[in-house]
Amino acid sequence: MAPMPDLCHASRLRAHLRNLVVVTGAAGMLTAGLQACGGSVVDEGTVLKSETGAECVLGAREGEPGTYCSFSPWYVSAKGAGCSGLSCNDICGVSGSIGCPYDSAKERFTCNWYCVVDGRRHASAVELDDEAALDLGDHFARMAYHEAIAVQAFERLRRDLRALGAPRALFVACSRAIEDERRHVRMASGLARKFGRAPLVPPPCAPSAPRTMLELARENGREGCGRELLGVFVGEWHATHATDPVVRRFYARITADEARHASLSVRLQRWLRSRLSETEQAAVDDEALAFVRRAVVQAPTALGVPPAALFERVTRCLAEDLPLAWAA
Repeated sequence: MAPMPDLCHASRLRAHLRNLVVVTGAAGMLTAGLQACGGSVVDEGTVLKSETGAECVLGAREGEPGTYCSFSPWYVSAKGAGCSGLSCNDICGVSGSIGCPYDSAKERFTCNWYCVVDGRRHASAVELDDEAALDLGDHFARMAYHEAIAVQAFERLRRDLRALGAPRALFVACSRAIEDERRHVRMASGLARKFGRAPLVPPPCAPSAPRTMLELARENGREGCGRELLGVFVGEWHATHATDPVVRRFYARITADEARHASLSVRLQRWLRSRLSETEQAAVDDEALAFVRRAVVQAPTALGVPPAALFERVTRCLAEDLPLAWAA
């Protein structure tokens, strides 16, 4: 029987995530990143099959060099009957949220895999549009926004923990997470400016009523045990694979903080679940695990994006490990 994963301590949580890369058989997949995760190219003139089976000759609409066709299929053109409305998914041959910027000089599309692991949210957070980051400046401008959203989320969480009479250790850890996230906002904003973009700022957090145990468990399962925990794995990857040494150092620093936040989320989920009925526990667990299984990674190729197949295997393993950690 496999030993129970210790996800409640930051250093052991990080070690467990690194170990998953080995036990999932990922060593041979690390060189497959271009094919699985971004950087693969599709030349203009390639013949694609549409959903109706029609043969479509791929092209880009004149006058739109460098545009992102992700969520904007009208930037893509294709010759042939029944070939209108092609998307990046059609071009790159994968499903999910991806981008495929067109290089008019080289007459080709670059397929990038994007997903949504980028920090804790709260229910009234104002989301950015779906367009993926084009470059490092865009990425860090958006990251500053999401880190500021995480500040708001932890402030709400701390308020609710006080109202629910949570153990002092959880309250203190939440206060520390707020300060961590504020520092991350400053750091991400600095990198956004370094790479030529102004950081994005979210609107003030709208007032809300304190949440019940069940409501808090649902959000924490999704955002803390899902988004934040997977964010630790992605941050570790960026810290090793990003092309810019400044960016690697940035991720090495903040990933240690995010590992503490994720371990806090697991400890908090244990406490919350112990106060729910079995029916409520099952519903909360199902929602959190569904989020983990569906998650994907959003980042420009220059950050080093985990191969999609590797990330899928890691999410599958975590979906098995989390219930053990919550029930311990």
